[in-house]
Amino acid sequence: PNQWSEDGTVSLSAFAPGPNGNYVAYGKSTGGSDWKTLYVRNLETGKTLADTLKWVKFSNPTWTADGEGFYYGRYPAPTEGEEYEAQNKAQTIYYHEVGTPQSEDRLVYERPENPKLGFGTTVTHDGRYLVIQASEGTSEKTELYVKNLQADDAEIRPLVEGFDASYNLIGADGPPFYLQTTRDAPNRRIIAVDAENPDRSNWRTVVPESEAVLQGAELVGGKLVVEALTDVKGRLTIHALDGTREATVEL
Repeated sequence: PNQWSEDGTVSLSAFAPGPNGNYVAYGKSTGGSDWKTLYVRNLETGKTLADTLKWVKFSNPTWTADGEGFYYGRYPAPTEGEEYEAQNKAQTIYYHEVGTPQSEDRLVYERPENPKLGFGTTVTHDGRYLVIQASEGTSEKTELYVKNLQADDAEIRPLVEGFDASYNLIGADGPPFYLQTTRDAPNRRIIAVDAENPDRSNWRTVVPESEAVLQGAELVGGKLVVEALTDVKGRLTIHALDGTREATVEL
């Protein structure tokens, strides 16, 4: 990135390797702006493709499991001359197929009734589900929506609605989704939600709230690796998917 401009004002603002290792999607920003333009580089040839995706902000590319394309968030093109002054509203999620122009990108999700919402995207490791996280401004309260990518003509359905707490996807093991949430747990807990039947009456606590503040978790090898903060020190524990603690990682 230091060689992209003589004055050093062009920065690398997004970086997402494709799952097959043959492409990387990356973003460039100029002059410290949050606006970024996305590009795709063929890692086998070392050449950047013609793909050029503009008016992207607060979004990183999320590849599909087949490596043929990715999801990203963009805004309507601002009025010329007001690119750095106009308020950002009406973010939308699009799907881009590698090797095609941005004009052919497919609209995936929008919320025109609430233009203040911003979105993040995740594809589960098995490639089965697209998960969209919605939030307003800097609020930690979120909603989650899900689409089964392996079902023909599947619609985007709510997983968690209401903006009553923060909900962050940790990972999925088939229909069970593991979420980190502040719902009824200021120090956060981990719950399991069935993607196909997400009714709140079916939610299950996997790792309950404790005096240690839950900082984050990962689903790795069929286990939950949980990071918590206690006495200003990090603690790592490994749990089975039913919540049973199996090990503590000595730090």
